[in-house]
Amino acid sequence: MTTSLRAGLEAYLHDRFGGEVVSLESISGAAGPKEFGYGDVVHVTLRNAKVSEVVLHTARRGGFGHDTLADRAQEVLLPWETFNHLTAHVRALDVGVLDGEGHLKSLGDVRDFFLVTAYAHGEPYYKDLDRIATTQVATPEDHARVERLATHLARIHRDKRDAPELWVRRLRDLVGGHECIAGLLDSYDDHFEGGVPSREVRRLIEHWAVDWRHRLKKMPDRLCRVHGDFHPWNVLFDGEGFARRFTLLDRSRGEWGEAADDLAAMSINYVFFALRADHPKNGPFRALFRQFFETYLTETEDTDALKVIAPYFVWRALVVASPVWYPTLAPNVRARLFEIVASVMRRDRLDVDDLDMLFAP
Repeated sequence: MTTSLRAGLEAYLHDRFGGEVVSLESISGAAGPKEFGYGDVVHVTLRNAKVSEVVLHTARRGGFGHDTLADRAQEVLLPWETFNHLTAHVRALDVGVLDGEGHLKSLGDVRDFFLVTAYAHGEPYYKDLDRIATTQVATPEDHARVERLATHLARIHRDKRDAPELWVRRLRDLVGGHECIAGLLDSYDDHFEGGVPSREVRRLIEHWAVDWRHRLKKMPDRLCRVHGDFHPWNVLFDGEGFARRFTLLDRSRGEWGEAADDLAAMSINYVFFALRADHPKNGPFRALFRQFFETYLTETEDTDALKVIAPYFVWRALVVASPVWYPTLAPNVRARLFEIVASVMRRDRLDVDDLDMLFAP
């Protein structure tokens, strides 16, 4: 333990429990034959304090779902919320944060959390798609926006990371996450709106996704910086032309992942808005879809993205077809989205030169 951290710990313990520290002893290795553990554990003995002994637990970094600050927050907040509600369990006395200077700060009275961000001016991109759906016309400005979106993604995705454990974790999230494939499929339970597929079909989708997880596990070199939820509601444009102000919102699914996730999150909406507006298969959204991918591939030469996009595209299709997220969606549109899901499941790659599968009504 560094001198600054020890000083910070002693100051915190005095403020929180009174008295003074008699001894600090690491007990992280006291696990018998178990050689892997989470974090550091320190036994503290106090004199003239409210308690005579406490144990300080700090969170382990990396692997097994401990990769991000949010993961490590959960690692201490969940015990704080639950330990004291089980008979005979050791009591949780406080929970807190450790800052960059080694100061420990209590969060014991916290009941919820908040985030403050700057305000971004502009109109969300989905309003552009609404207009195109109504007019069936994509203007030169619309094509400039698509180029801007694809180019920006290409620049984000150039930043790679060598972290095989994180790559596998993100694949687990894709298949089993609460807001990803398994969570979306579960949300269809007890919904019988027109176009909702049977439980058996949904089970087959989940099994297919698990197979994809094992295929993708062999590709950790694809891990790159991502937005993680790159859809038209999370993009603001302000101004005109390629140089117009461009702001992204709500990057809330993690910093690293698969580039095809961002591609699928945006591109499924060109299909979705076309189907909702009953556009012909050669309507404006088809051209925007093709331009989006062609621009991206020209910038990155990452043709492998088309070979791995299938599970991400299916996940995003499950979102826009959802009776929870889109309860008033026309039954024929929801049914058509699941026809697209079935088509994607039968193919090994997304073919941007054959878009009838996506855009034929």
